[in-house]
Amino acid sequence: MPGKIEQKAILLYLLIVFGFSSFLITLIHFFGGLKTPAALGVYGLMMMPAIGASLMRKWITKEGFENSGLRIGKKKYYLIAWLLSVATICATYGITILTGFGKVHLTEEEIVTRIKELGETYGAQISIPTPPPGISLISFLALLAIGNITIFLIPAIIFGFGEEFGWRSYLLPKLLRFGRLKAFLLVGFIWWLWHIPLTMLTSLPAKSVTEAITLSLSGLVSTTLMGIVLAWLFYASESIFPAALAHITFNQANTALVVFISFNPLVFNMILTMILLLIALVLYRRGCIEAVKIPRLKNKLIELR
Repeated sequence: MPGKIEQKAILLYLLIVFGFSSFLITLIHFFGGLKTPAALGVYGLMMMPAIGASLMRKWITKEGFENSGLRIGKKKYYLIAWLLSVATICATYGITILTGFGKVHLTEEEIVTRIKELGETYGAQISIPTPPPGISLISFLALLAIGNITIFLIPAIIFGFGEEFGWRSYLLPKLLRFGRLKAFLLVGFIWWLWHIPLTMLTSLPAKSVTEAITLSLSGLVSTTLMGIVLAWLFYASESIFPAALAHITFNQANTALVVFISFNPLVFNMILTMILLLIALVLYRRGCIEAVKIPRLKNKLIELR
């Protein structure tokens, strides 16, 4: 069980992250929301957990960056992270289509309609790209989709790092002293709660209050399960970067396919949740969750300066 000083560090970290994030969300809303250039502030939002962790480690508790995962680690987990994320998203879309709750769009007219629909649904400004001469819109978007899960991951991984260095590298180890189950549930709830202000800026893809609540709750469950997978990647690889790669690949793969496939959001979330649950159960049965080690308390806890 964390000591009082350790608990103060956790609370202060959360205050910093949620405080800065709320301020940035307010600025995004004040300057026009996601339909204006202010939407770029979302990238800054993704960096807030890492900024908060860095402030705590460097200047507040001065605990340093030992065991924070800032190393290359075991290289095989980079491939595992990428494959697992791509497979999870593709399987979710595939099952959604096969069960009749998803529809593939392969004509230019359908794609244009789908892009406009996404902009209206999520309250964001999504422009229809102009392909280079000699390339159709469908081919150009397909190339962008491939780029999203390959070459574009190189610059984008910084944003995956922004969240993982905070939630998995800093917060989770401190909460693990409550026990693995409680730590996973707490981090999942906090991670989900942190996303709510951003969700409030968008138009929820729900047709009723009941569906909105169900979407939100399924999001809580899937976030918690995803956190378990990311935690395993962090501890098994001994590096935060495979978790960051998995995180951003998951996001980019979804972005790559969402233009081509429309779906029932409630069913989609439920299928995703079941797939993540299956992955978490496999990791548990194989003893992989044991890699997420509960740290021993030091004789002298770091004091807040």
